[in-house]
Amino acid sequence: MPASAWGWRDEGGDPGRRPGHPPLSPDPGHQQAPASGGHRADDLPRHPPAHRRRDGGDPGGDQHRPHGRRGALPGQRQGVRVQPELQGAGGGARDRPRPRPDRGLRARRSGLRHPRRQHLRVLHPPLRRCLPAPGPRGPRPAQGGGGPGALRRGGPGRAPGDRDRGEAEQPQIPLCRGGALLLRRPGVRHHPRDRTLRAGRVRDHRGQQRLHRARPARLQHLQGALDRRRHLRVAVRGQPHPAGERQPHPGAPVSGGREEFLVFGAPQIGEAEIAEVVEVLRSRWLGTGPRVARFEREFARYEGVAPERAAAVNSCTAALHLSLLACDLSPGDEVITTPLTFCATVNAIIHAGATPVLADVDPVTMNLDPAAVEAAITPRTRALVPVHFAGRPCDMEALTTIARRHGLKLVEDCAHAIETRWRGQAAGTFGDFGCFSFYVTKNLVTGEGGMVLGRDPEAMDRIRRLALHGMSQDAWKRFSDEGYRHYQVVECGYKYNLTDLAAAIGLHQLERLEANWERRREIWRRYQEAFGDLPLVLPAEPEPDTRHAFHLYTVLVDPERCGMTRDAFLGALHERRIGTGVHYLSIPEHPCYRERFGWRPEAWPNALRIGRQTASLPLSAALGDADVADVIHAVRTVLG
Repeated sequence: MPASAWGWRDEGGDPGRRPGHPPLSPDPGHQQAPASGGHRADDLPRHPPAHRRRDGGDPGGDQHRPHGRRGALPGQRQGVRVQPELQGAGGGARDRPRPRPDRGLRARRSGLRHPRRQHLRVLHPPLRRCLPAPGPRGPRPAQGGGGPGALRRGGPGRAPGDRDRGEAEQPQIPLCRGGALLLRRPGVRHHPRDRTLRAGRVRDHRGQQRLHRARPARLQHLQGALDRRRHLRVAVRGQPHPAGERQPHPGAPVSGGREEFLVFGAPQIGEAEIAEVVEVLRSRWLGTGPRVARFEREFARYEGVAPERAAAVNSCTAALHLSLLACDLSPGDEVITTPLTFCATVNAIIHAGATPVLADVDPVTMNLDPAAVEAAITPRTRALVPVHFAGRPCDMEALTTIARRHGLKLVEDCAHAIETRWRGQAAGTFGDFGCFSFYVTKNLVTGEGGMVLGRDPEAMDRIRRLALHGMSQDAWKRFSDEGYRHYQVVECGYKYNLTDLAAAIGLHQLERLEANWERRREIWRRYQEAFGDLPLVLPAEPEPDTRHAFHLYTVLVDPERCGMTRDAFLGALHERRIGTGVHYLSIPEHPCYRERFGWRPEAWPNALRIGRQTASLPLSAALGDADVADVIHAVRTVLG
């Protein structure tokens, strides 16, 4: 039969025999004819040609050996010295391997590393059929027989892959190198020419191959190393990872019974948002357009203001910057804000050309202390920027009174406070401007986005112009079906506009805003009940006649009470695969501001203490009951 495309041919003979392999006959003298045309390892000759035999081709001597192996009998490993009594019937002096110099000994004496020392190698199942078939199986040594190698499993007469009845097959463990995976043994040099070896086949101290029984401890060590490197697995021959298999977080051990890392602040995205984004893509209008206008109207309705008082932008930072610009600040003007906030609050004041001034926070609410604000006012003060920290409303009655008394602009930072209410009135509607965030961790998500609410229509028109280069007409008005309209740049502005792609997500987030708030409140209360007996300082309960947005659940880790630092607490939770946050390291501790303004963190002791002890636990509507239980268990385990 002519050779096939794979380079083998059908020689006939025993049924069930793979082409290119020796017959199932026990005849040790059978010689396999090489295949014509092809270079598969299966087709290699089982014996060397006559010109490579030392005695002219005597098949009965030690020259009767597999191709390329000198001094080895069929079924025997290279260099294994076998006692005559173990050779079976017909074994004689010339059946024994000829003694050879110990190359490994010479290498050790010369101080050189043996070139054939190998690390543990692994063969993938798809690659096993590419190796030559094992030679004829020799006689198995008697149990209890003596001699070197006789009692060693896989010694003389044992072919690789053979196993006793009831013995488990050596595992095929995938590790990593190129298209296959391997695991290096510590302190052992890798030889680049070797490609694949059966699991459990190693080199002894003389560089000779041998088989050994893989101990359970070694298998556990290999499996543990494999688990830590599963994220580096490479599919062999295009085979994908098993369906449904989770890839562990790189570098994080699986402990505490949780396999998947719980990401802090993961948003809840539903099918409605996905479908709306797809519809935007199909509409081919991706920039600022009709969905942004609709999002502005619906958000204004939720906050209880007129639609023309809302302007969508691409971040809360942009909202703060534009609002402060609309306050007509001049260089040297001072703006009072909290030291316990994200850096964007202070950065916006600096970018607007003013000087930030810090007033300490209340140690219980963590919001601006009205008494500290009053003490920080100078003749140069022009505005106040209170932050509704974690969703808890500031004392807006006291702050608005201070602002009116001193003629100050009031810009509310409502990044955490979309659902926040103070005595029935929405946060962001007390002062001149209210600035909101729709970042991925916020209560309402657009990916990146923000909103400005304002009182003065003229100021809001200016904010819209500044958000789009200072142009008098946006792209939707210029290119809509109403006809092209010319624009003019009336002020040097910025690129702060929101896109329809982002607004498409926000529209459906708005529809579920109240339901998500209820879920976060439920999780917040579960935390309060579960951690009441722990040495943590828990957040205060919401004040009467207020509505907490439940954006963050922050605890204080006092080292004297808890027996560990805040950072050690966060690290222990991370080891248990629980994501956390820090809100916030106090502003004066950052070198940028300390060097620029000469601030000393000790000047604001409450913010300093809170910033060094605060830790935020996961609080999201996307958390399931099992996730919340994992957080509670992890915290109690760390502090228990």
